[in-house]
Amino acid sequence: MSDSSFDDDDDPLLMQLVQATQRPAPTAQNGSNVTIPENPQNLGVVTNPANYQLQLFSAQGEISILRAQLELLQNQRAAEIALLRAEAKNAQSSAQEHVTVLKQTVDKLEDEKKFLGNEIRSLSAVKRRKVAENGTQIASNTDLHGRPDLANGVSNDHGSDPRKSLQKPFAVAGGARIQLQDDWSQLTYHMWHYTINGSDRTSMAFLSKICTECTVEADGKLTVPANTPLLACLWDALLDVKHLRLDLLVLHICTMLLALISELLRLHEASVPGILVSVPFLISIVHATITFKPSAVTEALAKILVSSFSKILQKFVFVLHLNDEEGETFSTHSTVPYQRRLIENFILISALDVLENAVVISTQFGPEFCRNLWNLGTLDLALLQQILPENTERFVSLVQINLVSSFVEMLSAAVYENYFCTTNERLNLLIVKSLLKVFIIDIGIKEDFMFYGSKQGFGQQS
Repeated sequence: MSDSSFDDDDDPLLMQLVQATQRPAPTAQNGSNVTIPENPQNLGVVTNPANYQLQLFSAQGEISILRAQLELLQNQRAAEIALLRAEAKNAQSSAQEHVTVLKQTVDKLEDEKKFLGNEIRSLSAVKRRKVAENGTQIASNTDLHGRPDLANGVSNDHGSDPRKSLQKPFAVAGGARIQLQDDWSQLTYHMWHYTINGSDRTSMAFLSKICTECTVEADGKLTVPANTPLLACLWDALLDVKHLRLDLLVLHICTMLLALISELLRLHEASVPGILVSVPFLISIVHATITFKPSAVTEALAKILVSSFSKILQKFVFVLHLNDEEGETFSTHSTVPYQRRLIENFILISALDVLENAVVISTQFGPEFCRNLWNLGTLDLALLQQILPENTERFVSLVQINLVSSFVEMLSAAVYENYFCTTNERLNLLIVKSLLKVFIIDIGIKEDFMFYGSKQGFGQQS
């Protein structure tokens, strides 16, 4: 083969190969305006105006929701602020009214204090003048304690009653000023002037006229000789306890009087004549003692009062059945004197008044103490059912308005959040049924029961 075969410029295959190797790379400007993006990461983003519109609407909706929530919170905050301001204003107004009432009360008490001080000074001046005029006679009729001298049983005036000197136990020889500063003086003054409603004489005045035909021993605490006024013995016993603190003094006086009442009732059951006359007045003195300062009544005394007067009432509750057609058991009692029946009725009313006050005073010791009075047998529930029976016929014939009033007060003192009276639901239901009859049936004042109690003002009302 010769070299001339490679020198042929017209060889078509060779010409194509040469052109292919020498041709420049094609540019992107040939017939097109499309530009290649510099950032290859943005090649997948689609720029669609519809998507922008949706995102805008979504953002506007979220903004509206947040704005509504913000307005709601602001409204709630404004309402709470207004409520707190109103409560603060009401509290301030209430406190201001309370302060005003307290100031008025203090002013009233100050006025009463000044008035009482003036009264005491005026009374002392009057008594000093009387003592100065009759100093010799008073000095001869009083002992060292400033009380009437009963040892000789007579006075300088042979025509006078020796018991009349008991009318003024606070008169002191020599014109000394009377000052009631200690608890004993204040309590005895209160007892001395205590009067049963409807009476023009004090209970002490009645006791100064009442004697017994036999000697009475009251459990070693008090001795009443025969034909001796009860007041003289009672006053001697009071002078012996001047040193006691008020709560102990009230406890001693009440237990002493209860012992005396129990002994008198025992003698009455033994058919000793003339014993019952003093009992209602002794009961009224017990009432005066516990109402002097209820805070001086202790838990122990409250239990003693409730238990003792429940027993006393049990002895006299039969008088309610005397007019009952079915009360044949008490038919023989119709032969007793009329005065004795009146005294028995009076004892029943007075004793229930004291029992009511004892139950009401017991509320100061808390609900647990009151609950125990009703549930542990201290208070005789069977007795209360006799006073307020469930049967309608017996209710009409037995119920007395004085007793119903005391019973309702006792029930009011036994109402608390979680219980009423007792834990016995059946008994509570019976009590409620009986109380409903009080509002339905007209209760009058029965014959021979027209008494004032120790505190209720019923009695002679029509």
